[in-house]
Amino acid sequence: MDYLAALNKRISRRHFTKDPLLPIQISSLQKVIDDCNEKGGLHIQMIIGRGEPFSVSKSHGMFSGVNNYIALVGPDDDPFCAEKLGYYGELIILHAVSLGLGTCWVAGTYDPELVTADIADGEIMKCCIVLGNVRQNLSARESLIIKAVKRESKEVKDMLYAEKQPPNWVVAGMRAVVKAPSSRNRQSTKFMYASDAVTARIEMKNDSDPYDLGIAKLHFEVGAGLGKGTWKFGNGGIYERRADAV
Repeated sequence: MDYLAALNKRISRRHFTKDPLLPIQISSLQKVIDDCNEKGGLHIQMIIGRGEPFSVSKSHGMFSGVNNYIALVGPDDDPFCAEKLGYYGELIILHAVSLGLGTCWVAGTYDPELVTADIADGEIMKCCIVLGNVRQNLSARESLIIKAVKRESKEVKDMLYAEKQPPNWVVAGMRAVVKAPSSRNRQSTKFMYASDAVTARIEMKNDSDPYDLGIAKLHFEVGAGLGKGTWKFGNGGIYERRADAV
């Protein structure tokens, strides 16, 4: 899958059609979810045909037509749980976009009591992802939100400190970072290129910050070349570039 193309194409969608997901889409998404759960030690779940938590009344009119969602569930005793859910959740989103689906991160505008995911003792779910088929044209609300986000979005120079001219792969990674979704479009994650290494850090002021850190790291990894390096989880974690990466 071309996740970089999906990253550049993706916008948040909040209004969905009644068209169900195709079996091939469900199967493809489930494979990615299973892989993310195995790698991250998570319990992410896809819920199909149950949009009750996101009804117009429960979401305060922010969503309509939601019939499917991804419940981002993980172990509460993992200190990197929220960051992992952000990282792997965004990976799942890019895969969904590559399948032609619309997606949106959701934190507060839903009813958690109506979520039907299996959340065991010792597990948490503080946010989720809605997904489904969307019309080609944006709704009026979606258009307004996207315009506002574009006006407020930061540039690479606002999010990267470099002690010297960074190599092309760092610049490419940062160009993907500035397109990463974040809570209230804060884009609070800061990257540093020093001693020929890249690190990422965020001031932990809000519950959403670890998720935003994970999302930003995933975007950097995709932009820098998926498979050419990996991140260490944790605030201030380092990006480990493969020696043979070009």
